[in-house]
Amino acid sequence: MTTGATAAALAQQQPLTMGNVDQFSEASAKKAVPSQKGAKKAKGMPAWAKTEKQTEEDKEAEVDDLLEFAYELDYEKYMEDSEVRMALAVIKDRVTNLDTDWKQKMVDDWNAADAD
Repeated sequence: MTTGATAAALAQQQPLTMGNVDQFSEASAKKAVPSQKGAKKAKGMPAWAKTEKQTEEDKEAEVDDLLEFAYELDYEKYMEDSEVRMALAVIKDRVTNLDTDWKQKMVDDWNAADAD
């Protein structure tokens, strides 16, 4: 049974609780350890050389990694960090300036082309 099929089976059998999530993450962690050896070999291969099974396993491993990251992410910890807040403020200002700059440039170019 694949990880996706296991999740579907768990969802159909019983309501979602923290116990179910913990049980599922423990089960998937145990299954992921042996398959990672093959996945490491497959990652070095070009996409055209992988079998459908290897491609599917890579996709499932990536989804599992992303879900694990999101589950373990402590958002509050990072938002309370002053350096992270400052970095986010700098990024926001830069994006705002870029957004305004390209619009102004487009207007100037349009008007210059219209004047010619």
